[in-house]
Amino acid sequence: MSANPPRLSLVTNGSLRRAVTHQALVEQAKGILILLYRIDAEQAADVLGKWAAETGSTVLMVARTLVQAVCLDDDTREWD
Repeated sequence: MSANPPRLSLVTNGSLRRAVTHQALVEQAKGILILLYRIDAEQAADVLGKWAAETGSTVLMVARTLVQAVCLDDDTREWD
């Protein structure tokens, strides 16, 4: 029985790049929450998930909104 290498051809460069970018965005949002609220990474992930559920959104969309608000210094949003 020979070992078969992983089938990387199933993942296109574009989809892999998007996945990495999306993960980085979520990690940035978690980092913001960690700094703002002095919580750990697991709690930050829970907050993102809760906000997503409350807004009928995805964690990625919530993360993107949070990171954009912080990067653009958008103080019009209230983050409770």
